[in-house]
Amino acid sequence: LVTGVQTCALPIYYMRRIPYDTMRKGEAVSLNVFSGKKKETLTIHYDGLETIEIDKKWFACYHIIDRKSVV
Repeated sequence: LVTGVQTCALPIYYMRRIPYDTMRKGEAVSLNVFSGKKKETLTIHYDGLETIEIDKKWFACYHIIDRKSVV
């Protein structure tokens, strides 16, 4: 859990640094973000690997789902 994230860019940076390759499907990580005067918890759920096609090319991707709750 990362506390005190202050800007919009930091949660995106944090999400990119999560070691998804060591996570199990269904596992989640959380971080606190501040939206105006509200403290929110952003929870990233790892849903496994997925292969997607973009412009006739195939890419292996981590399937993640984000959820937030206002505290």
